Amino acid sequence: MGAERGDRARSTGHPAGTCAADLPALAGNVRRLRREVGAWLAEVCGDQNAVEDLVLAVGEALANCVDHAFVGRPEPGTMRVFARLEGDQVVITVRDNGRWREPDREPGWRGRGIPLIAELTDDADIDPRPGGTVVVLRRAVTTTQRRTHVAGSASGDLARSADLRW
Repeated sequence: MGAERGDRARSTGHPAGTCAADLPALAGNVRRLRREVGAWLAEVCGDQNAVEDLVLAVGEALANCVDHAFVGRPEPGTMRVFARLEGDQVVITVRDNGRWREPDREPGWRGRGIPLIAELTDDADIDPRPGGTVVVLRRAVTTTQRRTHVAGSASGDLARSADLRW
């Protein structure tokens, strides 16, 4: 039941200096995508603090996909991460194919993800669209090398696919 879908990230061959993967918007997949982005960042970024900050920011954006984008739907949609180098900046896009939900005015113990993302990045742009929300994170980094990271290459259990357009 859903376990197979949750176990497979889809990725393609990417230009040098990029990382991309998509998975169903399930809580366990947030951890998986954070690992993928973290592995890629460790390859291309010479600043461990930036790596940790960006992995946390990506995790918050992905958690928002899981917690908010698909409320009221019987099945979760898809969340996608695409990371690339642009000069001395890492640019990470997190998108879903769900629906934007305005933050609560009185979030209680929740509601800290977006402010945390803003603190951990140089720039964070959140763009709610009819077909889903797009979050673009930017941070200047010291780059080490420009290699392609294919999602799942470390564990070998993630499937490859060319179907990442949406």
